[in-house]
Formats: sequence, structure tokens, C-alpha cells
Amino acid sequence: MTSNDDPVKDRPIHILPAAATMVGVCMTAISIVRVLREGGVLVAHVVAIASLAFLTSAVTAYLAIRRANKAARLEVFAERCFLTGLVLLTVAVLVITVEIQLR
Repeated sequence: MTSNDDPVKDRPIHILPAAATMVGVCMTAISIVRVLREGGVLVAHVVAIASLAFLTSAVTAYLAIRRANKAARLEVFAERCFLTGLVLLTVAVLVITVEIQLR
């Protein structure tokens, strides 16, 4: 396997658009919570924090693409931020689902 075939080098290229898309998903989730109008303040805050995690992931992935000398550390941080955002968003969506079912 040559260094050009290394799949690790491609990770930030995949994280960047996925994280940017997830910021949009968070905006949609916040809009749904606001439409429900009753409660959901905590859920909206959790989704907003998830959005910040995705934004941080996108910026870090971009920096990993631009700075080859620190790419490995930035990639790991971008991945961790992305996974944190996914966990937070999943928890928030589960709570939203339960709230909708209880109405």
C-alpha cells in the first residue's frame, strides 16, 4: 500500500461535508422543537450544543486538510467532535420522538 492509498488521509475530506450537513439537520431539529411550542427547551439546547460540536468538527477537518504537519491530531479531534454531535443529536431526537408520541 502506498502513501497515496492511505484511507486515513481521506478522513477529513469525508468529515467536512458530513459535519456541515449535520449542522443543517440540527437547525431542522431545533425548528421542530420550536413548532411543538410546549417544553423542549432542554432538547433545543442539547441540539444547539450538538450543532456546535458538528461545527467544530467541520472547522477541525478543514484545518486537517490544510495543515499536513498536524493532520493526524486534528483528524482525531474532528472525529471525536463529530461522534459527540451524533450522540447528542440522537438523544435529542429520541426525546422529541417520545414527546410527540405522548401527545
